[in-house]
Amino acid sequence: YEQSGALRDMIQSHLFQLLSLTIMDLGEGGNLEEIPKLRLEALKKLKINNLDLCVRGQYDGYKNDVKNKESMVESFASVLVESTDPKWVGVPFTLTTGKALESRFTEIRISYRKEKDNESNELIIRIQPKGGIQFNMWAKNPGYEYRVSPHNLSFNFEEYYGALPLAYEQVIFNVINSDHSLFTLSEEVIETWRILDELEKKWEGNDNGMIVYKKGTSVDELI
Repeated sequence: YEQSGALRDMIQSHLFQLLSLTIMDLGEGGNLEEIPKLRLEALKKLKINNLDLCVRGQYDGYKNDVKNKESMVESFASVLVESTDPKWVGVPFTLTTGKALESRFTEIRISYRKEKDNESNELIIRIQPKGGIQFNMWAKNPGYEYRVSPHNLSFNFEEYYGALPLAYEQVIFNVINSDHSLFTLSEEVIETWRILDELEKKWEGNDNGMIVYKKGTSVDELI
């Protein structure tokens, strides 16, 4: 990890793949073989407009843990990305990852446009742990006054389907069946490096703007 950091270890690979899956065109006919190509097209339209809005940090004690008192490697990174696709112009995408935070989870959180303050509906796709889908919405309370309150609808895969295949079991199964939908194309890798190139150069070899945070800090406190 000391040779890569949060930006290279998670954002460049895993989080960009999740983002491209979220915003890619659906294609026609539901052909899974088209997914890598559609992800690639989504990545080609992504860029970082303002490097100063990207955040990095290192948890207090990281240097001792990796036995390098001069370490300038980030254990936390949050990158703001935008798309030139007409469907997504003006919509910010935030890719965030970190170690030693308050909780450990992987999720895609989609916040819908606010019509009024504190009334933004959200769709949350939880990948791990306990994969599932949750929709948080604001609804009018019964009665004559206009008062709203938050409610949620949730679905958990394990509760409905029982035992699920482990992540690497699914990968091996796809390999055996020549299913490329889960695997990243070399062109996709090149595009993710293209997006992050300027930011990586800005952060490399220095700790300018590095936030030092305590273990157990929440993500909301850092971005």
